[in-house]
Amino acid sequence: MVASDTTSVEKLLLAARAHPSVIMAERTYSATTNLIPNDPVFSDASNNTNHHQQIDSEEAWDLRTDCRSVVVAIVDTGVDQDHPDIADNLWINPNEVADNGIDDDNNGYIDDINGACVRTDCAASTIEDNFGHGSHVAGLLAAVGNNQVGVTGVCWNAELMIVKSLGDNGSGSTSDVAAGINYAVNNGADIINTSLTISSYSSAIESAIEQANQAGVLVIAAAGNFGSDNDSTPVYPANLRTTYDNLMSIANVGLTDQLYSRSNFGLTTVDIAAPGVNLYSTWKNGQYANSTGTSMASPIVAGIAALLMAEKTQSAAEAKARILTSARAISELEWNLLQPAVVNANTALSNIDSTPLALFRAEANDGSYQLYGYDLSNVDTARYTEFLLSGETATDITSFQQQTDELIQLTLPANSKSGVFQLYRNAEASNQVFIKRTIVAPSSVTFERDDSQLTLSWNNPQNADVISIERGVPGQVYQEIASVTAPNSVYQDTIDPEQKYYYRLRGSYDYIDPSTNSQATEFSVYSNTIITSTDDSGENFWLTESLPTVGLNSELSLQLTATASGTFTLANGQLPTGLSLSSTGKLTGTVTNIGSYTFAIDFYPTGTDQKDSRTFTMIVSDRAAGSMQLTDQQSLTLTVSASAGTLSSIQALNSSSFDSLDEVTVQLIQQILISNLPITSAEASEISITLANSNSGQINEIYLADTRNQWQNATDTSIAQVASSNASLVLEDGGEFDLDGQVNGEIIARVASASTNNTTESSKSSDSRCFIASAVYPNGHQDLSTLRSFRDQVLLQMPGGQWLVDSYYRMSPRLVAWMKHHPTLLSFTRSSLEMVSISVRQPLLVLGLLLCAITLVRLVKKQLRVH
Repeated sequence: MVASDTTSVEKLLLAARAHPSVIMAERTYSATTNLIPNDPVFSDASNNTNHHQQIDSEEAWDLRTDCRSVVVAIVDTGVDQDHPDIADNLWINPNEVADNGIDDDNNGYIDDINGACVRTDCAASTIEDNFGHGSHVAGLLAAVGNNQVGVTGVCWNAELMIVKSLGDNGSGSTSDVAAGINYAVNNGADIINTSLTISSYSSAIESAIEQANQAGVLVIAAAGNFGSDNDSTPVYPANLRTTYDNLMSIANVGLTDQLYSRSNFGLTTVDIAAPGVNLYSTWKNGQYANSTGTSMASPIVAGIAALLMAEKTQSAAEAKARILTSARAISELEWNLLQPAVVNANTALSNIDSTPLALFRAEANDGSYQLYGYDLSNVDTARYTEFLLSGETATDITSFQQQTDELIQLTLPANSKSGVFQLYRNAEASNQVFIKRTIVAPSSVTFERDDSQLTLSWNNPQNADVISIERGVPGQVYQEIASVTAPNSVYQDTIDPEQKYYYRLRGSYDYIDPSTNSQATEFSVYSNTIITSTDDSGENFWLTESLPTVGLNSELSLQLTATASGTFTLANGQLPTGLSLSSTGKLTGTVTNIGSYTFAIDFYPTGTDQKDSRTFTMIVSDRAAGSMQLTDQQSLTLTVSASAGTLSSIQALNSSSFDSLDEVTVQLIQQILISNLPITSAEASEISITLANSNSGQINEIYLADTRNQWQNATDTSIAQVASSNASLVLEDGGEFDLDGQVNGEIIARVASASTNNTTESSKSSDSRCFIASAVYPNGHQDLSTLRSFRDQVLLQMPGGQWLVDSYYRMSPRLVAWMKHHPTLLSFTRSSLEMVSISVRQPLLVLGLLLCAITLVRLVKKQLRVH
């Protein structure tokens, strides 16, 4: 029997098998010897093409080699358009006429024949790769196969849409990357490969991924090369896989299938692994090179996805599910990845007619969980396994809501702890998805005071095993005074009748963390703070002590209270024109008139007959909206909000779009000072952030904008970003909570930039890491470039050089952190590196000086002997 098209094969098979005269019906495949390309490097043992053996490419090529019906976009540094192993596989824009200087298809890009440069520093038609990274990625995905030239891609024939978002130094801005993804979606890409990472969240990147998701485009993203856990230290766009099911995050493994030491991982944030160590592929200027990184693993997966879509029309979700379910399980990867396995091209293609059952993610939603995956409409059982200290406990859930083929909703028992979901379709099991079961804070906390006895009572969270009680007094930090085992919900404390006290509570439970196979503790946020005082000074209810000086037309959203509830009114004076005060204590609006405004605000706390007042002065200047001008060593002070005793957010202007600012890795912050911490209860506190300019006297425009999910262990999901025209800096609290009584509270400045994810093993290294040197010099400094060249061209070429460099990278972060607190060590390090840099740049001069020094020493010794 012959099907009219590939999509009807499965229906035809089902009909044939149902016929009473048919004993057996199955798909017919071509029977040939293993199809091996005649490309010379493929069989050359001196170059690493063993990744094809790892993913069973040869067997897969017996089924399909051609991916031309699928358009794969590569958002990267461009491509060597004339490379003999790439040129024939470039996509050709069917609606554009080459070199006529006209935007024929009205897509905003002139002469974008094979793709486009979406950066502001190049013409749209200029997609040439002057860095090498994009060409390497293109070759791994689809170097022309069987052409007797060079290497072989996963796809032998393809349509590669080249989108240049990263520059000739391998980095770019979030806006460029977002524009690149949008270009690919708008011009018909079926798959997008992004072998790049960005260290902080960008709304522009998310918007682009969301657009790709709506268009049904599969996005393959590199997980990153920092050797870190993306669950706790997110990178983008890879971490958007927790929101969008059209995105896959890829780790890299070596030849023995072990996770590479510098590959990122993540039980809930990285999907799967692919080969990515020392892979040989195309390079710029018609050359070939070896490279390592998740950048190399990502196009391997994109190539397999292209083979699948070319073989059978399917959605992004189906292709993703097929890749996950057909992979080769690796025990060493368990609890490091969503699917602890290495992709397999042959198994994926061989099972093209099956319907994969896959689970992508679990999302908490108002007490229930939404499970996202593929072919969920046929699921009959959902199993939840808790990782308790006493052992694993499984609960089968057969009552749930099947919303769509890709979504079901269910509810867990209220007392359940952290564990994994797994779905069953008859006897077939899906992959597992881990969730960290959160705890709400103890609620309805009240107290009764009788002279020197105080009785606390509260309502327990249903899944808490222990309630910790902390007490503080004015001027001192909280201390834990007791732990109460649930279900008990009362505690008696002995107190000084004349003393004011602060109390706060939080719940916790212990479980086994599968990623470490060790005991871990999940904490709730703190309860509202209870203040045992009838003092009506109002100090307990205010957050903001002073308002910033702002620029004309600035947009403000400033909250005046932390945890207390009540009503606010304008008592007297005039608010700046354009601002309004809500009854809940938020100043919002756009200031439209220059001037100095003084006004008083009354606050009436809920449940009391108190009234508190505070007078504010706000100055509106004629400088740029949203900006604060800082000269060298000038201090910028921001008011910090307190939420039940933890550092939760920074009050900030929010008028400038973070995504519109160019981002490059220039380190402008040299010192950050924190004062008046820890925060206790809801009292106002301030942090003083000293921003030091790297170029003395030059003025930078500093903007503040909100992003999300970056402030670790905070009760609020927001974070302030400080970005200038030269850099984007993310501020993160360095401690879990600000309770140590110290000046605290180191705050860490992280530079956000889009960068490539490979470590090139040839002289054309694109590894921009140089941690100690980067801490000493601003990016782009001549000495920094010299030291990186010395590493690549000298150290890495020496016997044992790779081990030496790897050891350096392992130790560098701790040394950098130490240098931050020891200026003398920083100065010594800078002087030492300058000597090394001079030696590299001017070896003859150094040699001459050395000979002069030796000669001088000998003359001195000779004179001493004479005398």
